[in-house]
Order: sequence, then C-alpha cells, then structure tokens
Amino acid sequence: MANGDPADAGSAERKPVGLLVRLAYQSIEDFKRRFAPNLSRGGVFIRTREPKPAGTLVAFELRLSTGEKVMRGDGVVRSVVVEDLGATPPRVPGMAIQFTRLDAASRALVEEVASSRAALERTLSSPGMGTPLPGFTPVAAGLGSPPTLSRPLGTPVAVPTLSPTNVPGEAERDRPPRGEQLRRITGLFEIPLPSTPEPITRPSRAVIGIDLGTTNSSAAVVRDGRPYVIPSREGYRTIPSVVALPPRQTLVVGHLARAQLLSDPAGTINGAKRLLGRPFDSAIAAEMRGKFPYQIVADQDGLAAVRLGPLTVTIEQVAALILRAVKELAQNHLGEEVNRAVLTVPAYYNERQRQAMRTAAALAGLRVERILNEPTAAALAYAYGRHLQQRVLVYDLGGGTFDASVLELQDNIYEVVSTGGDAFLGGVDFDACLTRLLLRQYAEQVGVEFDGNPVALSRLTDAAERAKCALSERASFPVQLPFLAMHQGQPVTLETMLNRGEVEALVAPLVDRSIEVCREVLQAKGLTISDIDEVILVGGQSRMPLVHQKVAAFFGKPPARTVHPDEAVALGAALLAESLEGAEGVVLLSVTARD
Repeated sequence: MANGDPADAGSAERKPVGLLVRLAYQSIEDFKRRFAPNLSRGGVFIRTREPKPAGTLVAFELRLSTGEKVMRGDGVVRSVVVEDLGATPPRVPGMAIQFTRLDAASRALVEEVASSRAALERTLSSPGMGTPLPGFTPVAAGLGSPPTLSRPLGTPVAVPTLSPTNVPGEAERDRPPRGEQLRRITGLFEIPLPSTPEPITRPSRAVIGIDLGTTNSSAAVVRDGRPYVIPSREGYRTIPSVVALPPRQTLVVGHLARAQLLSDPAGTINGAKRLLGRPFDSAIAAEMRGKFPYQIVADQDGLAAVRLGPLTVTIEQVAALILRAVKELAQNHLGEEVNRAVLTVPAYYNERQRQAMRTAAALAGLRVERILNEPTAAALAYAYGRHLQQRVLVYDLGGGTFDASVLELQDNIYEVVSTGGDAFLGGVDFDACLTRLLLRQYAEQVGVEFDGNPVALSRLTDAAERAKCALSERASFPVQLPFLAMHQGQPVTLETMLNRGEVEALVAPLVDRSIEVCREVLQAKGLTISDIDEVILVGGQSRMPLVHQKVAAFFGKPPARTVHPDEAVALGAALLAESLEGAEGVVLLSVTARD
C-alpha cells in the first residue's frame, strides 16, 4: 500500500478494531512526563509484538492503572516497526497510529504533551541523533515507559501484555549500558550525583577555560595559538546549565534537562548559579524562592540547596554536574583526559562563593588552576596579544546577572579598578517581563486570569524567550500557543503578535538599571564617561538592539564589536590557561571581592 491510500479508500465500509491501552502510570502528570516520547500531535506509537497491519482502523482508549481514562479517539495504523536489536538505536516492535479523531479533552492533552517536548524533538532531530520510526515522529530508545495493550475495546482482539523493559528478551544482556545508549542516541549527558571529590592521579596535559553561566556553560581551549569554543559532536557550542530528575530517577544535564523545563518545571533546576555559596536565609535566596518553581531548601550547613524528587542537592553538586558535562564535552573533542581548568566567576563573588566554585570543580574531577573574574576574561579575549594601553568598561549582561567592571589595560597587565553588579538582572528577567505581557493578553482574550498551571506557564515562558530572541532580528513576531489551557471545558489557544517597539518599552527599565550600575561603577573611582576608551558588550542578553542603543547613548560612542558576546568569557579563560603554561604570562590585578 502506497502511503496507506488504498486502505483509506475503503475505510467507510470497514469497522475499526477496538484497543484498550493499559498504562502503568497512576496520574495524569506522570503520564504527561513519561509517555511524551510516544506521542505527537499526529498520532501515538504503541509498542507490541503483534501490531496490526498498516491501514487497520482502530478505536482506542488509553487508561491509567487506576482505570481513569486519559485519551480516547479513532485512528489508522500508518506503519509497523519490526524489532531490530542490532540497530542504533535498537528498534522496538510496535505500530504508529495516526489520529483521525480525538475528543476535545484528548486533543488538549496531546497538544500540551507535544508542546512540552518540542525542545527535545528539536534536539533529537539534529544530525547524528538517531533514526526516526518509519513514517512517524522520532522516539528515543530508553526515554519514557511503554504502554501495555491489555484487552480490546469493542471488537475483540488478542494482544499480549508487554514487559516493562525497553526491549524484552535474552538479548537485553548484550546491550550496552543504558547511559551509553543515551549518549549514543542524544549526545547528551546522564550522570550520577557527585558526593565526594574525584581523585586526580595525574594532571592532564590539556588545560581548558570554562565559563559556568547562569543559563548556558561552555569550554574553550587554545590550539596552535588560536583560542576557540569547543563544540559538541552535534555542533552545540554551549551546554544549558540545567539539571533535571526525570521520572526514571536518573539525573540528566544539558539539552535533555532543558527540554524537561516545559513538562516538569518543579523537577528541573535552572538559574542555580545565583544561589552558589549563599545562605538559605539570605535575601537573594528568599527572592529566588518566589521566582522559580523548584523547591529551595537549607542544606546541613545552612546554605541554599534544592530538592529534586527525594534528593536534597547542594548548589555545589548542581554546579559539579554541569562542570562534569562540560569536562566530558572537552574530553570527547580533544580525545584525551582533561582534569585541569581555569574557571570564571562574576567579579563581585566573595571568597565563600569562590570556594563553593572550587568545591564544585573538585566534585567534577577538575583541578582549578585559577579562578578568573568574568569581566577580566572578557577583557583578555578583547586585548590579548594586542599590546593595548586602554581603560575599558566590560558590560556583561548574561542570562541571570549583570556585571560592570572598569579595567586598566597596560600591555599584558589587566587591572580591575572598579566593579559592580546586579544579581537579579539578566535574560531571565527580560523573559519574565514578556511572560507577564502574554499573561495579560491571555486574560484579555479569555476573560479570566491564567489558572497558574505550571506546565502551561513553562510554555508561556519558553514562548516569551523565543519571541525576545527573534525580535532582536525582526520587527514583529507571532506567538501561537494552541491548547494552552482549558476554560469551561474547552481548550484555549493564545494567539498574538508582538512587535519590537512594544517589547522594548516593556524592558527599557531593566536596561536603564544596567546603565545606572555603570554610572555607579564610574563614580566609585571618580571616573567620567570620557575616561573610558572602549565599552565591551558581553553576555547573550547584550545582543538586544535596545541595549546597544542605550549603551551608545550613555557613553557617547558605540560599543566595541571585536568579541563574541556569548564566547568571550570562555575564550579569555582559555587564553589565561594557555599563558599559565608559557614562560611569560599575563598579570591580573583585581579589586577585593565584596561580601
């Protein structure tokens, strides 16, 4: 049958086969988290060793282990997958069912699940990310749990109960460990929770620079005199600074963890760098408890920590997981062991926070050769080897924090003479402004306030971030969030058009706050605008055109464009690492870290 067309032609005369799909899950939320890889807007993949032939009409119902109905509708079998344990990834037997009808509640549920895994699907669709099922959306082996076909609904049909393992049978023993499967399929990282420092028996030849960012992290190295950011095998130049605990109770880091932000925000840790080395009862920890959906608790030393399912995880452990992922990325690229690094931190980090970074590095199996202030790293990337005699201001607007630092550059001497910052001024705060705008537009369109569903709120936040990034390049951007929520038993879709002027007016106070910090940093040392030779923009949020405009207006000249805003800090750290190995290095002088 070509594309199933002959079967469709006679569908009016045939009766559908009834299928009752028994699931092991006990709640709808558990279903949405764990069944997502098997579900798309177009259909569902049902695993069974006795699939129906392509073209078979089915009337199906999915139920929880409690008997509660999850989904109900009609469909047609579009393709059949034959078991192949030798494939990479291994193919599991089953059938792909294309939806032909769903009731409103089922359609809303499908849309929510499909939207929540969109980021993961983008990752899995990258080159080298595995083979999709024939005629259906990709399903990654080892992700999610299989449904169980237990008995027919309507027309009797015999279907076996499936084993809860991913690929049942004797061949299971011959497969590689599940962690290796995940790396092979996704190029991401699945790692245990570090609890003790990893011993370093022999220092590595390679020394890398690491930028542990609030939203993304990266590593850089110098080869043949050229510094560059290390890419992954899939072409990613950064790793999201996100840690998650999926329902399988195995910690994941990076792109896979970030994808879970949409489906399980409470079980996904992002932005934790703001908490590193801070007491639980500090003002910043208290403010974060009102901004993030995950639970912030106190560890045994009274410092801020987070809850991941049954685990209490220190912020040093969160940072260590990310650092270990970055370390593994570097080792895969260089083809050799890496256990030495120069790490960067915000200039205003106090000694307790710097020690927390060293602890995290030790847990990740890294020996810290130097702790480098991020503004100094950016200045190194800007000036290294150029023999400059300048006074520069580094304007660092990243994902979670803002720093402004004035440095005196005298050939190979880099001295920080004044620094300041705002721990709650970064890209996530810009995203929050756009999210509030979308919430207001939702209330205007629906007539009621948003109900606070955390998964729907994560979808709104994700849409706000994408719109913000797009509006740096475009004048307007459409936001479409179908089946965002339910109101009076009907699914609600949010559709709106955002324009750059509207968004810039919304976030202008945030940019003005950054300019005020720059003013304070200058005044602290009796400097004026005319004393600054160059302004260097660093951090992803500094890409916004409004930032360029306001910085240029305040300093009376456009900022320098000689460094990459996302890569400058990592590149500077790599350059310092390289200089430490040479006979002549750079001299770094810094202000005293504040409490």
